[in-house]
Amino acid sequence: MPIKIIIIGAGVGGTAAAARLSKKGFDVKVYEKNSYNGGRCSIINQNGHRFDQGPSLYLMPKIFEETFEDLGEDINDHIELLKCPSNYSVHFHDGKQFELTTDLAKLSRSLERYEGSNESTLINFLKFLKESHVHYQRSVKVALKTDFQHWYNVFHPKLLSDVIQLHILDTIYNRACKYFKSDYMRKAFTFQAMYLG
Repeated sequence: MPIKIIIIGAGVGGTAAAARLSKKGFDVKVYEKNSYNGGRCSIINQNGHRFDQGPSLYLMPKIFEETFEDLGEDINDHIELLKCPSNYSVHFHDGKQFELTTDLAKLSRSLERYEGSNESTLINFLKFLKESHVHYQRSVKVALKTDFQHWYNVFHPKLLSDVIQLHILDTIYNRACKYFKSDYMRKAFTFQAMYLG
C-alpha cells in the first residue's frame, strides 16, 4: 500500500511537489482553500476582464523544464513561448519612461538617455547583467537546491564561496548603484525586488 501524503496549497510549489511525489508512487492528496489552483500564478476572471494575480513573466524557465522532465514530459509539448519585442515599460513619477526591450540596440539607446552616450553605459549594463546572472545561479544552488536542516548549515565551507558571491549583506539597490549613475536606472533595475515579497 503506497504511503499517503497530504500537501496544503495548490500553488506552483504544491502542485509541482504533488506531481513529483505521485509520479514516484505515493498516494497524494492536495488541499487548497481557494476554489482555484495556481496560487500567485492564477488568474481572476471578473466582468469579462482577466487579472493575473502574480508574475506575468516566465521567470526561471530551467526550474519549470526540470519539473516537466521529472514527470517524463517535454515542456515544449505543453506551452509555446513567443518572443515579446518589449518586456515592459517603466513609468516614472515625472512622466519619463524607460522601455525594457529584447532589442539590444534599442535598449542601449534608451539607457543612454539616462546614463550618457559613452561606451561605459552599455559595458556597465552588461556587467550588471553578469552579476545578476551569477546571483541567480548561486541562489538557485544555495536557496532552492540545497536542503538546510539548520540555519547555520548555510555557512558550511562548501557553500562559502557561493554565499560570498551573493552579497547577502548588501542591498539590491546598492548593487545597482555600482553600475548605474542615474536614479532612474537604479530604480528601473531594482523595483523587481517587490516580487520577492
